[in-house]
Amino acid sequence: MSPTRVDENRDLLVILGAGPSLRSINHDLLNKVPVFILNYGYRLFIKRLAHPRYFGSFDSNVVSSIWSDVHQLAVSTHCKTEAFFMLSPPQSLTAKLPSNVVPCIRIHSFPDDTLPNPMLANPLGVPFHFSGVNAAYSALLMGYKTLLLAGVDCHYKPCLTGIESFSSADLSVSSAMLSNSNYFTDMYHLPGDKISDPSVSPSQHGEWKSLFGWASRQSKSSPVRIFNIAPESPFNLFPRALLSDFV
Repeated sequence: MSPTRVDENRDLLVILGAGPSLRSINHDLLNKVPVFILNYGYRLFIKRLAHPRYFGSFDSNVVSSIWSDVHQLAVSTHCKTEAFFMLSPPQSLTAKLPSNVVPCIRIHSFPDDTLPNPMLANPLGVPFHFSGVNAAYSALLMGYKTLLLAGVDCHYKPCLTGIESFSSADLSVSSAMLSNSNYFTDMYHLPGDKISDPSVSPSQHGEWKSLFGWASRQSKSSPVRIFNIAPESPFNLFPRALLSDFV
């Protein structure tokens, strides 16, 4: 695969993770391309980016922490985000979900047939554990053919300072973490935030391989291309490129 400039409105999408390699990305260029932001990244990017096209959280712990804020964003007349993908939003509010919120449920295998648009599915079945992989899966279902990974490092290191467990696989931020090498910015998490323990989840590398294999089988006539555009990222599964190659 080799990078080429893409002009089609629905061909290219940046999946924006929160890994430290995101610091090596030209953030000004992100305003020139459609972006899918994830999890607690909305705090920093929903206002900083001119047109974040999608937002997603495929972690039920994160959803429980941010639901009120995301719901407020979704109904705002100033919000330009087209869709909010949320794993298992609170059942009490499901019947009152704004039209731009896509409820998602975890499934254990790929659907038999690809959907023309995940926003037609209610709820959308997502087959992965990691938010970045599910964001890419949702993008492929919407017809995107070129995905650019930014801040997707797949190199999480346990950080116990300021973290406490509230179940066997669930964690809560108990105090401000002034420094956490797993993220591109300090204070990515705030006290009270809930997160899932990545160490008990399946391999991110394995999920990305499964996704790309599935996408390749589904799109033989129009190949899917995935690039890692963060120069400092340790994730080497996909070819490297620069965001400037596409803008």
